[in-house]
Amino acid sequence: VLVLDVGGTTTSASLVVPAASASESSPHGYDVTHSLRLDGLGGETLVDALVSHLCHYFYEQPPSDVKDGMALQRLYDASRAAVLEISGGKDRVQINIPYLSVDEKMQPRHLDVGVGRVVLEHEVKDLLKSRGGMYEEQNVLSASMGKPSDLTSALSSLTMRLLEESGTNPFALEKILIVGGGARSPIVKKAITDALEGLGGPQLVARDKLVIPQ
Repeated sequence: VLVLDVGGTTTSASLVVPAASASESSPHGYDVTHSLRLDGLGGETLVDALVSHLCHYFYEQPPSDVKDGMALQRLYDASRAAVLEISGGKDRVQINIPYLSVDEKMQPRHLDVGVGRVVLEHEVKDLLKSRGGMYEEQNVLSASMGKPSDLTSALSSLTMRLLEESGTNPFALEKILIVGGGARSPIVKKAITDALEGLGGPQLVARDKLVIPQ
């Protein structure tokens, strides 16, 4: 059984098998035979990417250089709401944050900008590219697949590395369980499905094999 656990900022891939007998180490009757964890990839990746886009648009600098903590929190809150709407099927949302900052004459500055699905996907790609060095240092991605360019390729690479290390044929998997709050996003769900199909074809994500949160 392959288990993909997509959290907010971390994604792990594990292989579990039925335990020979119940014990303290396997109270639920399963043993983990292999596991890999990738930090910096999860449901919050979408939010981080959108915040980065808004900071460059409004402040002309990255989030790390924004000194106003309250303003940054408002950007994160608005970005989470926007990601939920886009994930829910909207192609474009309007982000409106009044009185986000003041100019050099102490006049209020308001953020009012539209963001579409295409922009979000582009920003996610840029964010993953910027995190490429961090991902390489963790040494949990498949060397044969190159650097991840989007969510799908990152999830594919993590899963492929797990299968390579364990010597597991993807077609030998009896079940694929997708868990974690980050996997509830439709955008992330599609990335997971596309990643698994890329590794083993449509039969790998057959309805009787793939279990994904609704």
